[in-house]
Amino acid sequence: MVTASRTSGSRPTDSRSRACCYGRCGNLRGIAKAQLNKNKALALKAERDLERIRPLYQQNAASQLDLDNAIASYESAKAEVEMSEADLTQAETALGYTTVSSPISGYISERNVDIGTLVGPGGQSLLATVVKSDTVRVDFSMTGIDYL
Repeated sequence: MVTASRTSGSRPTDSRSRACCYGRCGNLRGIAKAQLNKNKALALKAERDLERIRPLYQQNAASQLDLDNAIASYESAKAEVEMSEADLTQAETALGYTTVSSPISGYISERNVDIGTLVGPGGQSLLATVVKSDTVRVDFSMTGIDYL
């Protein structure tokens, strides 16, 4: 999905013109954040369960199996949180690759895709035409009489 910080004919306020292509990467980041929050909650529950079982085990009110299951659940939940953090980092990295900056500063003279158009690596590669604004050259023909 294309969004633009500048439209055709507009002058960029910073030194570069930009286009952002979000789409799937933005959705992945949201999913990764939600999964991380879910796994943090599960890890907190597993930690509380382990804290409850340990004193019971020491008083012989819980079996070794109960303690082992609580420890395994807690360790598994911590590993799930670490995996979710890695997924979130990967999604944010992928989202960072969706910003396209112009190598030159200037005006966007022509947009080749509309805002909202889905673009990707196999699609159209030319998003916009940027014209440098520091030098303008004009070539025209003129007779000697018109010149005077």
